[in-house]
Amino acid sequence: ALPIELCWNYLFTGPSSGLEFGAAPAPRSGETQQSAVLRFESSSGRQLDTVREFLNWDSPFPDSFHTWLRDTGRTLILSVKSRRNNGQIILWQSIIDAQPGSTLYTEVEGWADRIRDYGVPIYFTFNHEPESKASSTMGEAPQFIGAWRKIYDIFQARGATNATFMWITT
Repeated sequence: ALPIELCWNYLFTGPSSGLEFGAAPAPRSGETQQSAVLRFESSSGRQLDTVREFLNWDSPFPDSFHTWLRDTGRTLILSVKSRRNNGQIILWQSIIDAQPGSTLYTEVEGWADRIRDYGVPIYFTFNHEPESKASSTMGEAPQFIGAWRKIYDIFQARGATNATFMWITT
């Protein structure tokens, strides 16, 4: 059995195959993300349909783990937080205000391009659980809605139609 704190399991209805089995297996000491997925699958007796990944705004994507997921038929559920790896918060209002050519706008375009170029269906969540205390410094509900819409619109304009947007709350 896998301890709950090491792995989130979930089932949800997927667009094509009905019910999908997924998890976010956390690596144990010395494990890679890939080996954590394989360990979980061995314990559960089946391959995961979806794997959840949490990244920051400036995390690399795709990396070798994401490419492995894609190449082995697992669908990625990707959550991207509006926080940089150095801890800097990106305010939702700043995303709303970002204009073409600005650094922040270009970063959103970069996410859209990389996800489009990933080349397979992917679930994308911007700042999951935006109403949680952990996200309270990023803005209020109207700013989250505006930032979410702006990111969605940029993805559409850049042709990232393989991304299915998810809005995940607590």
